[in-house]
Amino acid sequence: MSLCSPKRRNTDVLKHCFRFTCDGSGLDTLQDIWINNGLVNACGTFILEAENICEGVRVFVNGEEVTVDDSGASTPIEDGETLALTVDDLESIQVICTSPSITTQQCRLNFCLTLHYECC
Repeated sequence: MSLCSPKRRNTDVLKHCFRFTCDGSGLDTLQDIWINNGLVNACGTFILEAENICEGVRVFVNGEEVTVDDSGASTPIEDGETLALTVDDLESIQVICTSPSITTQQCRLNFCLTLHYECC
């Protein structure tokens, strides 16, 4: 999008604490954190802070798993870690809370998204 575009850009800030049961079943259930519902040219920066998690939290943006190092391998966020990511053409943010065994334990994710999108 051109900086000289006549279309106005809106900015919203979303904050929420999510709690998910750790999935030790091996089913790897994706949990929706944010889904684009018709916003045009959505982009933004989000921060996920993991607290009281099971084994790790795998993060997916637009259906693709986020890697946190140069190896390209999946690296879950661990307890006490924070992930900050800026994304253009943002369609979805999802997570999987993983556990080596079935448990009733929950993982807690503090989420903040500064979202920019086209209006009018």
